[in-house]
Order: sequence, then structure tokens, then C-alpha cells
Amino acid sequence: YSDVTDLQTRIATTQRNLMYGVIGVLGILYGVLFLIVKRGNDVIRKNEVERNRAQKELVLARESLEQRVQKRTEALKKVNADLKSEITERKRNEDRIREMAYFDNLTKLPNRAFFKSQLETSIGYAKRKNQMLAVMFMDLDHFKRINDTLGHTMGDDLLQQVARRLTQCIRGEDMVASVTQYPVSEQGNSVARLGGDEFTLLVTDVVSPYNAGKVARRVIESFSVPFRLGIHQVQVSPSLGIS
Repeated sequence: YSDVTDLQTRIATTQRNLMYGVIGVLGILYGVLFLIVKRGNDVIRKNEVERNRAQKELVLARESLEQRVQKRTEALKKVNADLKSEITERKRNEDRIREMAYFDNLTKLPNRAFFKSQLETSIGYAKRKNQMLAVMFMDLDHFKRINDTLGHTMGDDLLQQVARRLTQCIRGEDMVASVTQYPVSEQGNSVARLGGDEFTLLVTDVVSPYNAGKVARRVIESFSVPFRLGIHQVQVSPSLGIS
């Protein structure tokens, strides 16, 4: 009996020691696993923090880049707008200079310089094509009397109306070039104001002197209608010479 009891005691002790050993090993394994998991979590958390920080830095960098691009775009737009404005202003100034150089300020008709340039060009073209052209010189009879009696303002108004009638007298086959364009073509008709009450008409591609006479007749007939100057109606007659 004692041997069996002692065996049972040793077995129980062995089982208890084995259990304690297993528990200890399991505790060690748990501790190791806990440390591994904790280390892994720390690494993951650190990586997550680094990734979040990198993402924030990337977002900030992108926003900063977008802001710089937007500022640069706005600056370029402003420079472009300023450049367009400068080009427009320069073109306006150039047009104004050309207008002052080639057009009469009162009637907006081509002036003496325009007429001279167009006449030289048209004569050269007519010579090359073996064609004729006609030059008409016209002034208003007793124009000084209107300035003296009604004033220079009424006189200027009369000259403007005369300029409009002259341009309306030119028909399809002898059409005057638009007064907003400059004499760049080899040929082309023109009506110009030389100064004062003196006007010229240049008619190209004249087949016979009769064609020039038809244009002159239209001019004279257009003056049969009185001019309206304020409350006054004025009858003015022209004098023409044709070459």
C-alpha cells in the first residue's frame, strides 16, 4: 500500500510539475508572442504615422504647387491682358497716326497725300495695262460767302455733306474704296479733299471720255438738291474740271 501511495504521490507531483512547466512555457510563449505582436503593432503604427505624415506632406505640397500654378497662371493672364491691351493701344495709335496722315479730319475723306499716292499708283497701273483714267477737280462756288454769313461751323457742316454726296455719286463701275481702308491696291478709285472746298475724284478703267463725263454729270445733278444747314437751306453749285 505504501508503494502505491508513494507512486501516486510521485505521479501527482510529476503531473503538477509538468503542468507548471507547461504553464510556464505557455507563459513564456505568450510573452514572446505578446512582444512580437506589440513590436509588430508598433512598427505598423509607426508606418501608419509615417504614411499619414507623408500623405499630409504630399497634400500640402500639391496644394502649394496648385497655389503657385494658380498664381503663375493669374500672373500670365494679367501679363497677357496687359500685352493685348498694349497691342490694341499701339494698333489704335498706329491707326490714328495713319488716319491723321492719310485722311481729312473733317470729312474723313482721303487727304492730299492719299490722293497723290493713289494717283501715282493708278497712273503706273494704267500705263502697264494700256488703259485710261480720269481725274476730276471740283470746288464749290462762293463757298467763302457761306463762311462769312453763316459761320465756319455751318461751312464745316456743308463740307461734310458735300463729301457724303460725292461718295454717293460713285457707282459700281467707278466705286470709291472704303474710306476706312488705306491705298494698298494697284488700282482703285478715290475721292479726296485737297483742302478748303477743293475735292478730287480719281476714276480708273475709263473706256472713253464719255464715262468720265457721266460721273461729272452725276456730281452736278446731286448738287441740285439744296443743303440743309441748321434752319437754313443753301443752294450750292460746283465747278468741275476733268483731265
